[in-house]
Amino acid sequence: MIKLPKDKIFNNEFITTYQQNVKDFVFHKRGGINFFHHSFSADEISSGELINCISMDPFSRDGLNSKNEYFLKDYYEFSNFLLYSNHYLNIIKTQFTIKKGSNYKKNLMNERVFIINKFRRNDILKHLGIDNPSITKNEKNYLEFHNKIKGEFKRNNANIAKLFDYNDFMRSQDNIRNNILENIKVIICPYCNRQYIDIYSYEGKVKSIAQIDHFFPKSIFPLYSLSLLNFVPSCSHCNCIIKKDKLFPWVSVYANNPLDEKYFYVNYHNVNGLYGDTNSFNLRISPQKKEDINNSIFFRHQEIYENHKDEVSVLLKKRLIFNEGYKNSIEQLLSNKITEHEFKFMIFGVTGNDSDYLTIPLSKLKNDILKS
Repeated sequence: MIKLPKDKIFNNEFITTYQQNVKDFVFHKRGGINFFHHSFSADEISSGELINCISMDPFSRDGLNSKNEYFLKDYYEFSNFLLYSNHYLNIIKTQFTIKKGSNYKKNLMNERVFIINKFRRNDILKHLGIDNPSITKNEKNYLEFHNKIKGEFKRNNANIAKLFDYNDFMRSQDNIRNNILENIKVIICPYCNRQYIDIYSYEGKVKSIAQIDHFFPKSIFPLYSLSLLNFVPSCSHCNCIIKKDKLFPWVSVYANNPLDEKYFYVNYHNVNGLYGDTNSFNLRISPQKKEDINNSIFFRHQEIYENHKDEVSVLLKKRLIFNEGYKNSIEQLLSNKITEHEFKFMIFGVTGNDSDYLTIPLSKLKNDILKS
């Protein structure tokens, strides 16, 4: 739902310090990496380029030498394939009204073919048999192959898991978890945009209400367990109740140039809905892309946001009452001009800017409704 700009989440000073901390931590482990045909000595890992990339953003791989880039590319493609698990297939099934018959079976097979075609060019997956046509014939075959790949992936992550042990790293640095959360400039859960996940000071130390979610679960993808852009500050409901360690191709909350695409809209039954009558309108989720639709179903956004129809009702009423004439009255009272953003914040609690999503609960909902 919410996209965060990669380049504004962490400041450069914190990134440099954090990368050095990870480098020192891994260096003292003195272990290497053996991942299928990729091999790195302890010195190669700690030399700078590779460890700096892993500790910050191993997903972009910009400007790396060919050996490092090839390894991180293979690991990323392998990881993404594993996200298309039974949880994904179950979400796809929920979107069909009729769940039987030849068309239903054909659509599900097409979905399995889509997944396989997406990853069949990866050399490691080719070696493990992804081109076998029997994989897509039925769900049982697909899940058996998926489990096989998951097992091979786990075996090839044994030494990586020891090197990048999240719990060991957290114990090695005083209050590092809360320092990470303090430096992520987000105080509202980006998965739901409902709950505060802010920080506070207690007995001279920074404390945080937030969970650190690993976008790629650390129990399965240990290479990413210390990566800053794999950390998503989140509320406990989204992280511990909904997401947990499930495998699903979620939409990343981090983006280079995030676009503020409309997500919520109001469907009016009659004119009373325009005046905020909750029985005369429905609140709907309106993602356009397939991955965003699947993401909204996974995080139960439609069901959860049904609880906020009363807030939408108040918003609709305020929009009718507090118009340009009211803004002029305030300016006369204050003897000063106020901007459109200031006026919106005074009346609706949001400015209309993307920055609202980082600090104001329900701001995505409110901004989308006000723009409609």
